[in-house]
Order: sequence, then structure tokens, then C-alpha cells
Amino acid sequence: TLPAISKQWYQRRVAITAGNPRKSKEHQDNQTLFLTLQNSAVVQVLLDLCEMEEGERAGEGSGDGRSIDASTQHEINALIYNFIHDFFIKNDGLSKLVCWQTFKFSQVEGVVNGIPSIHVASKFAVPLLQQGSLQKQLFSTCLLSHLAVQYPIPQTLGSCTEMLQWALTQNSELSTVWTILSIPSLLRIANIFPPLVDKITQLLAIQRKLVKALDMKSLMAKIRMYSKKEKSTDCDSALIPLL
Repeated sequence: TLPAISKQWYQRRVAITAGNPRKSKEHQDNQTLFLTLQNSAVVQVLLDLCEMEEGERAGEGSGDGRSIDASTQHEINALIYNFIHDFFIKNDGLSKLVCWQTFKFSQVEGVVNGIPSIHVASKFAVPLLQQGSLQKQLFSTCLLSHLAVQYPIPQTLGSCTEMLQWALTQNSELSTVWTILSIPSLLRIANIFPPLVDKITQLLAIQRKLVKALDMKSLMAKIRMYSKKEKSTDCDSALIPLL
């Protein structure tokens, strides 16, 4: 649990150093960073509440062991999404930090559909994609595909185009795993932006050749590992288009 007095402590430290502009600015920057990290932790907890299974909520609130029904859960989610939306607007840079930290793949669609202020994520989805982490790359692609569905605008099209241009330059086993697990996301993008179908087809053709040159046991083991970890897609069916 984060200490409730942390904000007041930093404010007192800023007041104490008010006579020294350099130290005062340093403490203000530290306070801003600390509060942003604190706020991102709050958002992550709230997102987890949106995805609670029926059994996890059993007995909450009523105390009689009954679980919250689907309609009530939907109302709870709507309230949480509205709160996070306002939170993002009032805290500049918070939405970027939350996305760079990533969250569960199963939460992405709900976040994009329920939090209008998340539309700015298309600006930093590609830089996130270019990180060395496969998990961040998969998350970025999934996020961008749902943004394309919800916001089929030129800015999102531009980000999807950049993503595909990046993907076409990759030729490692890691990029093949990314492509296979990203097929559902690529299909969403293709359905929304037909001009990108040729690039997606080209990407799949390149990866099809790479698959045949790789150790299939090693490749499938990695695919199953990430698929199970993120619960994002059926790895066996995703592999079929590349064979």
C-alpha cells in the first residue's frame, strides 16, 4: 500500500527548499514523477477490477456469498472507465506511462472502447513497438489494432503503416513469433484499412519463408509460451496461414 502522507511529505520538502530554486525545482520534478507513478498504479488496479471473474467478486458488497451479475459488472466497468478517462485528461503523460507499462491483452479492447482519451496512444504505439521486448511489441500491435477499429482516422492509419514498415525490416525468429501471435491484430487492421492489405500480405509471405527455415519445435515452444502467458490467441490455428 502506498503511504497516504507521501504527497504531503514532498510538498513540505518543496516548501523547505523554496529559497533554493535549483533544489526546489528538483523536488518538484521528483514529486511529479512520484505522483505519476502512484497514479499509474491506481489505474492498473482499477483495470484489474474491470476484468474480475464472477467468482472473484463472490460475496463482495452483499456479504451473503452472492456474486455480482453481468449487468452490474458492466455498470462498474463504465464507472471505472469514466474515472480513468478523467484521470488521463487531468494528468498529462499518464496514459503514455500506463501503456508503456502495458496491461493484460484481454483488457485492451475494453480500455479502447471505454476510455476516449486513450486515442492518443496511437502516437506512441510505434515507439513502444520498437522496444526489444516481445511482450511490449505484441501489446503495442494489439493496442494499435483496436485503436484502428475504434478510431479509423488518418493518424491511426499512419501509425499502422509505420508499424508494418518496421515489421517488414525484421527477419529474426523473434519477429516470426511476433507475426504469428499478431495475426488477429493484423486481420483487424486489414479489415479497417484496405490499403494496408498488400503490406500485410507481403509480411506474411516473408514470414512464411522464414518459418520453413527455422527449428519448428523451438518456434512452437516460444509461440505456446507467449500465447499461454498473454491468453491472446490459439497459437496452432495462428500458425496455419504461414505453413
